[in-house]
Amino acid sequence: VLVNGATDWGSLTGSTYLSPGFPGIRLEITTDEGSACARFLSAKKSRAAYVWFLDDDVRLGDEFVKKALSFLRDAQPDYGGGAIYLHPDIHLPEWAKSPEILHWLTVHDGIDPSRLFYPDGANCFVKRKELLELEPIVKASPYTLGRKGNSLFSGEEIDLWDRLNRLGRKNTMCPDILVYHDIHLERLSEAWFLNRVKWESISYYCRFRNYGLAPFLVELARRTPGIVSNTLRYLFRPRSDKRRSLVLTLHFRELTAFIPYLPKLLFKRPIGR
Repeated sequence: VLVNGATDWGSLTGSTYLSPGFPGIRLEITTDEGSACARFLSAKKSRAAYVWFLDDDVRLGDEFVKKALSFLRDAQPDYGGGAIYLHPDIHLPEWAKSPEILHWLTVHDGIDPSRLFYPDGANCFVKRKELLELEPIVKASPYTLGRKGNSLFSGEEIDLWDRLNRLGRKNTMCPDILVYHDIHLERLSEAWFLNRVKWESISYYCRFRNYGLAPFLVELARRTPGIVSNTLRYLFRPRSDKRRSLVLTLHFRELTAFIPYLPKLLFKRPIGR
């Protein structure tokens, strides 16, 4: 359980179903680490072949543990994840009712989770030995990604998946192993959404600073068809449609992360902060 000073949704809800008295659970608490370091710490503390990560605001679907154990035992995957659906008690505002924004809120309603390029960090797993091998490499990078406190910094799990892909490991999604995202009300405001997109742009920039420019361009090329098609689709919507501006903002976050590279490309100057 990571407790790192975040105050944006109150008390730690994860402790309610990971209490020390729960059979078979050994509770480990870490503070002031950030989510990237906490993932590596979990690999050190665990004795199992896999580590499965859950956000503290998700609720487990039927027979979650039984399905997860059976899947790992039979498939022996490298890494992957399960589905994340909206908790039935959550009522979305109109501006959030589009697949793009829902996925941004870590919800798979309206999309096929088995076709996701990467698993979402709220319901994902990885072989423990892979985490242990990646730790020194990740910690030696210029930027150690992962949320700390209320920063909304992100991307540490995407950083892991990227590195595993480069090593030839494969993502295996299992939509039957599902959780329900109990989204806090604060996250259902346009202000929070836009602030989150801003931090995602910063996270993108830092992640590609770790890798260099070439992987960034590959990633951008892979995303470009989707960005273009969704941009055209939403450009022709009425200006009064809130989803129009929010989705367009969302799709251009990669381009805003690219802006700091322009001085280097155009004037051969070093990349600044």
